[in-house]
Amino acid sequence: MRSLYFFFGVSIALLALVACSGCADYPGQHVGESEVGGEDAVTIDMPFATDYQSRCVQGVGGSYSHHSTSTYFDVDFDTPNNKDDIVYAPVDGTAYTHESDPTRNFGNHINVDLNDGTYIVLGHLKDIFVTDGSPVAAGQILGFEGTTGYSTGDHTHVGRHDGDATQDAVRGKSVEGLEFSLYDATTRQTLTELTGDMTCDLTSGHIYQSTLPVNRWHPNGSLVKTPGEAQVYLLEDGKLRYISDETAFWSRNYNFGDVALIDTAEEDCYGTGSDISGSSEVQAVYQSGVVWLLQGTPSAGDRQRLRVKSTGWQAVLKSWGVVASTYDDLATKPADGNLTNWPDSGYAMFRDGSLISEVSSSAVYFVSDGVAMPIQSWNTYLLMGFGSRAVSEVDNGTVASVMSRVGNCDSDVDCITTDDAVTCGGPAASDSTGEGGTPDTGNDTGYVPQQTDTGSEAANQSLSVSWSTPGLATASRIAFSGEYTSGGAAQGWQNYGEVSNASSLTQVFVNALPGDNWRFSVEYTIGGNTSWSCLAPFPPGTVQGSPSAVWNGQALPVVATDDPSSNGCGLTVTVPN
Repeated sequence: MRSLYFFFGVSIALLALVACSGCADYPGQHVGESEVGGEDAVTIDMPFATDYQSRCVQGVGGSYSHHSTSTYFDVDFDTPNNKDDIVYAPVDGTAYTHESDPTRNFGNHINVDLNDGTYIVLGHLKDIFVTDGSPVAAGQILGFEGTTGYSTGDHTHVGRHDGDATQDAVRGKSVEGLEFSLYDATTRQTLTELTGDMTCDLTSGHIYQSTLPVNRWHPNGSLVKTPGEAQVYLLEDGKLRYISDETAFWSRNYNFGDVALIDTAEEDCYGTGSDISGSSEVQAVYQSGVVWLLQGTPSAGDRQRLRVKSTGWQAVLKSWGVVASTYDDLATKPADGNLTNWPDSGYAMFRDGSLISEVSSSAVYFVSDGVAMPIQSWNTYLLMGFGSRAVSEVDNGTVASVMSRVGNCDSDVDCITTDDAVTCGGPAASDSTGEGGTPDTGNDTGYVPQQTDTGSEAANQSLSVSWSTPGLATASRIAFSGEYTSGGAAQGWQNYGEVSNASSLTQVFVNALPGDNWRFSVEYTIGGNTSWSCLAPFPPGTVQGSPSAVWNGQALPVVATDDPSSNGCGLTVTVPN
């Protein structure tokens, strides 16, 4: 299976210039007695969510307003006057917004540039939620339908225009060659139909039903809200936790720029968790050569301090809203003066909800439940509303060093796909119907460090142990061997799997219990030279590569240990009691 990742970098704008998706040879569309045009047809979806029904109230050459150069081949879809329904991008492209004249012509409208000299106009919108010049993916939230401009009631005007998408659509030329993929609820047929063949009228127009897949899932750690509402929620354990006020939001170092828009149908896919209220603290201190991340107030029951590894420490703190360039920028003690007021809870990882990319990698990871999950394609990234978000760029090797587990789309492990994003309930729901893990059909390529996972994340108490090569260099072979001890009973030294042409390996022990221990060694070969994860003599031992472990959501230390049968050196991780 060949995975498709998107490139994130200085050429980001170029990726938005998508080719004419769904183009087909178009011989010309008959209007009355004449045949006009010769454009290649462009197939798009209706600009509404799957199963949304709307009457086509005015079609090609409609006598009310579709008789001018800028409207002739366009159509109007009826929408309710008593509520605000969402309009979605019906096709991939670049969105140019026009809100300077909401009382005339197309009113507030968006032109989605197809990069073929034409664009799709979406007219008479009440509100627009995307910024001018932003790339969009089919199914992405764009705005509310409405009745701005030359309009007598709520509807969405859709057409294909020849011209400059950055200019008001009234300056463009309405052209034939636009067809919709839809379901005709009047005739009960699934069709791909040209605008000139659609049946449109205020009373006898056909009722058409959209087949456009839209976003229905975000991972845990996401900040989300519905358009037009002030409430912001944090997604945890598949539940929406309402952040009750600005104090609760700002004191936890959240950022409104990270809030993704979701519709009410996606909102209904989640349960309801407890509210997040009251003031909290996120701070960092540097004491005795160690950077500590502190969460919560000194009296909070869930307060904790996390040791920050030296690798990428500034980026880790930044993901938690703490900015520091050098250790001198950090306080030497917490605000209350007593570091031990915060229980030591292991190692800090990038904050859930962060977007991370490495300087030489094309992958962008969304951090969720302590896992760095690669987003499979550029279109998936846009669909989920991440297009305007800041991505933290880190040095090569930082992600594997900091995180408990790194996903891999090539292995279909912890990879966020479009199938996941459009499925209510996400990957678990799509996998249960046999739809999960399908490669996205985006047009972007890239590379992510290889990793295998011999277990699953079904149980929260799984012990996940990862090791990555020095500098994330590709090894021709990486092999785990070790001895697992549970309840005082050792299972004996054995092989635990290996990978080829990879830079990391993960071993998962399902339902690990407090007190369990895994003593292990990693053998790896790079450039024909074989080495090990810990070099003798011990003590102290020289650890090679980057080991990490997590149990029950808690990062655990992996330390050098003596080989009881020789003067060799190994690694060990112990589940805390």
